[in-house]
Amino acid sequence: MNTPTLISGNPNEVAAGAFVLGGALSTVLIISLIMGILSIIAGWRILKKAGEPGWKILIPFYNYYTILKIVKLKTWFWFMIALNVLTVVSFYVCNLDVELLSTGTPEQVQAYLETYNFAQNPMVIVSIVLSMIYGVTLTILFSHRLSKVFGHGIGFTLGLIFLQPIFWLILGFDSSKYNKKNLKA
Repeated sequence: MNTPTLISGNPNEVAAGAFVLGGALSTVLIISLIMGILSIIAGWRILKKAGEPGWKILIPFYNYYTILKIVKLKTWFWFMIALNVLTVVSFYVCNLDVELLSTGTPEQVQAYLETYNFAQNPMVIVSIVLSMIYGVTLTILFSHRLSKVFGHGIGFTLGLIFLQPIFWLILGFDSSKYNKKNLKA
Protein backbone atom coordinates (compact mmCIF):
# COMPACT_ATOMS: atom_id res chain seq x y z
CA MET A 1 0.00 0.00 0.00
CA ASN A 2 1.37 3.39 -0.99
CA THR A 3 1.07 6.14 1.55
CA PRO A 4 0.67 9.63 0.12
CA THR A 5 3.54 12.01 0.71
CA LEU A 6 3.65 15.76 0.61
CA ILE A 7 6.85 15.78 -1.41
CA SER A 8 7.57 13.30 -4.14
CA GLY A 9 10.21 13.09 -6.79
CA ASN A 10 13.91 12.66 -7.02
CA PRO A 11 15.42 13.03 -3.52
CA ASN A 12 18.25 15.17 -4.90
CA GLU A 13 15.77 17.56 -6.53
CA VAL A 14 13.75 17.76 -3.33
CA ALA A 15 16.88 18.49 -1.29
CA ALA A 16 18.01 21.15 -3.80
CA GLY A 17 14.55 22.77 -3.70
CA ALA A 18 14.56 22.78 0.09
CA PHE A 19 18.06 24.28 0.08
CA VAL A 20 17.00 27.09 -2.28
CA LEU A 21 13.81 27.78 -0.31
CA GLY A 22 15.74 27.81 2.98
CA GLY A 23 18.30 30.19 1.51
CA ALA A 24 15.61 32.52 0.21
CA LEU A 25 13.78 32.55 3.55
CA SER A 26 17.03 33.12 5.43
CA THR A 27 17.89 36.03 3.15
CA VAL A 28 14.47 37.61 3.68
CA LEU A 29 14.80 37.13 7.45
CA ILE A 30 18.29 38.67 7.55
CA ILE A 31 17.24 41.65 5.40
CA SER A 32 14.14 42.18 7.59
CA LEU A 33 16.26 42.04 10.74
CA ILE A 34 18.77 44.54 9.33
CA MET A 35 15.97 46.90 8.20
CA GLY A 36 14.33 46.64 11.62
CA ILE A 37 17.57 47.48 13.41
CA LEU A 38 18.29 50.38 11.04
CA SER A 39 14.74 51.72 11.54
CA ILE A 40 15.20 51.62 15.32
CA ILE A 41 18.53 53.44 15.04
CA ALA A 42 17.03 56.06 12.71
CA GLY A 43 13.99 56.54 14.97
CA TRP A 44 16.26 56.85 18.02
CA ARG A 45 18.30 59.57 16.30
CA ILE A 46 15.18 61.42 15.07
CA LEU A 47 13.77 61.49 18.60
CA LYS A 48 17.10 62.70 20.02
CA LYS A 49 17.24 65.49 17.42
CA ALA A 50 13.72 66.50 18.53
CA GLY A 51 14.77 66.64 22.19
CA GLU A 52 13.14 63.35 23.23
CA PRO A 53 14.98 60.40 24.76
CA GLY A 54 15.82 57.93 22.01
CA TRP A 55 14.82 54.87 24.07
CA LYS A 56 11.16 55.85 23.60
CA ILE A 57 11.33 54.40 20.07
CA LEU A 58 11.65 50.93 21.64
CA ILE A 59 8.32 50.95 23.51
CA PRO A 60 5.30 49.83 21.46
CA PHE A 61 2.45 52.37 21.25
CA TYR A 62 4.44 54.91 23.27
CA ASN A 63 6.81 55.25 20.31
CA TYR A 64 3.87 56.24 18.07
CA TYR A 65 2.63 58.70 20.67
CA THR A 66 6.09 60.24 21.01
CA ILE A 67 6.78 60.51 17.28
CA LEU A 68 3.34 62.05 16.70
CA LYS A 69 3.97 64.43 19.60
CA ILE A 70 7.10 65.88 18.00
CA VAL A 71 5.04 66.88 14.94
CA LYS A 72 2.14 68.13 17.10
CA LEU A 73 -0.27 65.36 16.14
CA LYS A 74 -0.64 63.57 19.48
CA THR A 75 -4.43 63.99 19.40
CA TRP A 76 -4.44 61.89 16.24
CA PHE A 77 -2.81 59.08 18.26
CA TRP A 78 -5.88 58.86 20.49
CA PHE A 79 -8.19 58.87 17.48
CA MET A 80 -6.08 56.05 16.01
CA ILE A 81 -6.44 53.99 19.20
CA ALA A 82 -10.20 54.68 19.37
CA LEU A 83 -10.72 53.75 15.71
CA ASN A 84 -8.78 50.51 16.12
CA VAL A 85 -10.82 49.58 19.19
CA LEU A 86 -14.06 50.38 17.37
CA THR A 87 -12.96 48.29 14.39
CA VAL A 88 -12.22 45.28 16.59
CA VAL A 89 -15.53 45.74 18.45
CA SER A 90 -17.40 45.92 15.13
CA PHE A 91 -15.78 42.65 14.07
CA TYR A 92 -17.03 40.93 17.21
CA VAL A 93 -20.48 42.57 17.13
CA CYS A 94 -20.91 41.40 13.53
CA ASN A 95 -19.67 37.89 14.39
CA LEU A 96 -16.67 38.09 12.08
CA ASP A 97 -14.35 35.19 12.92
CA VAL A 98 -11.19 37.19 13.62
CA GLU A 99 -9.30 34.13 14.84
CA LEU A 100 -9.91 32.29 11.57
CA LEU A 101 -8.96 35.37 9.55
CA SER A 102 -5.67 35.74 11.41
CA THR A 103 -4.64 32.08 11.78
CA GLY A 104 -6.45 30.19 9.02
CA THR A 105 -4.94 29.00 5.79
CA PRO A 106 -5.53 31.18 2.73
CA GLU A 107 -8.06 28.64 1.47
CA GLN A 108 -9.98 28.70 4.78
CA VAL A 109 -9.98 32.51 4.85
CA GLN A 110 -11.16 32.74 1.24
CA ALA A 111 -13.95 30.20 1.83
CA TYR A 112 -15.06 32.04 4.97
CA LEU A 113 -15.09 35.46 3.29
CA GLU A 114 -17.04 34.08 0.34
CA THR A 115 -19.78 32.87 2.68
CA TYR A 116 -19.79 35.81 5.11
CA ASN A 117 -22.75 38.12 4.59
CA PHE A 118 -21.20 41.60 4.40
CA ALA A 119 -24.50 43.07 3.17
CA GLN A 120 -26.09 42.10 6.47
CA ASN A 121 -23.17 43.63 8.42
CA PRO A 122 -22.11 46.84 6.66
CA MET A 123 -20.49 48.08 9.88
CA VAL A 124 -17.52 45.79 9.14
CA ILE A 125 -16.93 47.37 5.74
CA VAL A 126 -17.44 50.89 7.08
CA SER A 127 -14.93 50.34 9.91
CA ILE A 128 -12.33 48.87 7.54
CA VAL A 129 -12.75 51.71 5.03
CA LEU A 130 -12.57 54.35 7.79
CA SER A 131 -9.41 52.73 9.17
CA MET A 132 -7.81 52.74 5.74
CA ILE A 133 -8.75 56.37 5.04
CA TYR A 134 -7.51 57.41 8.49
CA GLY A 135 -4.25 55.48 8.04
CA VAL A 136 -3.47 57.02 4.65
CA THR A 137 -4.43 60.52 5.85
CA LEU A 138 -2.30 60.20 8.98
CA THR A 139 0.67 58.88 7.00
CA ILE A 140 0.56 61.80 4.58
CA LEU A 141 -0.01 64.43 7.28
CA PHE A 142 2.65 62.97 9.58
CA SER A 143 5.22 62.70 6.78
CA HIS A 144 4.60 66.30 5.71
CA ARG A 145 4.85 67.65 9.24
CA LEU A 146 7.96 65.58 10.03
CA SER A 147 9.55 66.91 6.88
CA LYS A 148 8.64 70.50 7.84
CA VAL A 149 9.91 70.37 11.45
CA PHE A 150 13.31 69.31 10.14
CA GLY A 151 13.34 72.01 7.45
CA HIS A 152 12.66 69.85 4.40
CA GLY A 153 10.12 70.34 1.63
CA ILE A 154 7.56 68.41 -0.38
CA GLY A 155 10.16 66.20 -2.07
CA PHE A 156 11.29 64.91 1.30
CA THR A 157 7.64 64.41 2.30
CA LEU A 158 7.12 62.20 -0.75
CA GLY A 159 10.27 60.29 0.14
CA LEU A 160 8.96 59.71 3.67
CA ILE A 161 5.66 58.43 2.26
CA PHE A 162 7.00 56.10 -0.43
CA LEU A 163 10.52 55.18 0.78
CA GLN A 164 10.10 55.55 4.52
CA PRO A 165 13.02 53.38 5.79
CA ILE A 166 15.54 55.18 3.56
CA PHE A 167 14.27 58.67 4.36
CA TRP A 168 14.11 57.91 8.10
CA LEU A 169 17.80 57.01 7.90
CA ILE A 170 18.54 60.21 5.97
CA LEU A 171 16.59 62.25 8.53
CA GLY A 172 18.28 60.51 11.44
CA PHE A 173 21.80 61.06 10.11
CA ASP A 174 21.62 64.31 8.15
CA SER A 175 22.52 67.71 9.57
CA SER A 176 18.95 69.05 9.72
CA LYS A 177 17.78 70.54 13.00
CA TYR A 178 14.42 70.12 14.70
CA ASN A 179 12.38 73.32 14.84
CA LYS A 180 8.72 73.03 15.80
CA LYS A 181 8.18 76.66 14.75
CA ASN A 182 8.43 75.44 11.12
CA LEU A 183 4.92 74.00 11.53
CA LYS A 184 3.45 77.50 11.80
CA ALA A 185 4.84 78.59 8.44
